[in-house]
Amino acid sequence: MRQFHYVLILGLIFIGTASYGQGDNIENDTIEQDDPIKKESTVSFSIGTGASYGGLGTQTVIGKQGSGLLIGLGAFPGGGIGYNLGLQIVIDDVFYLNGGYGTYAFFQPFVGEKTRENSINFSIGGLISLGPAKKTFINLGIGIIPNHSKSNFSGEAWFLNQIHPTLGIVFRL
Repeated sequence: MRQFHYVLILGLIFIGTASYGQGDNIENDTIEQDDPIKKESTVSFSIGTGASYGGLGTQTVIGKQGSGLLIGLGAFPGGGIGYNLGLQIVIDDVFYLNGGYGTYAFFQPFVGEKTRENSINFSIGGLISLGPAKKTFINLGIGIIPNHSKSNFSGEAWFLNQIHPTLGIVFRL
């Protein structure tokens, strides 16, 4: 099953990087002035909560206008460090869809060390722009963890629910 996850992630990364440079055709020799509202961002940084944030943490997207490679790094209340690696697609600076593989839970058995649970995850939601420059957004969405299983947990556990809210504030650099 792990091999399937690795193949899925590598496939998503390949598709995302293959389409990254498309659409840069020059139709004529005129040079357009940079318009600060239309300038494309290549890095988005956000702070929030959800599987794409690695729990409660940060999310960075490297790509055009919020679409591209997604890296999340966060923490869980029990002290575990969570991560997420995947791809995100943003449509018209309004809707987003992302998918990846990362941490959704930690549990501390009655005997033994803290254990991390990882799975594929998906989020879908909306971006609310906080200005005409479209550089700052509020991220509101729903996260889904298809392989979520609470039955694995014994002792004390910290986890995201199978369907959970995704909430954050996004800054495009």
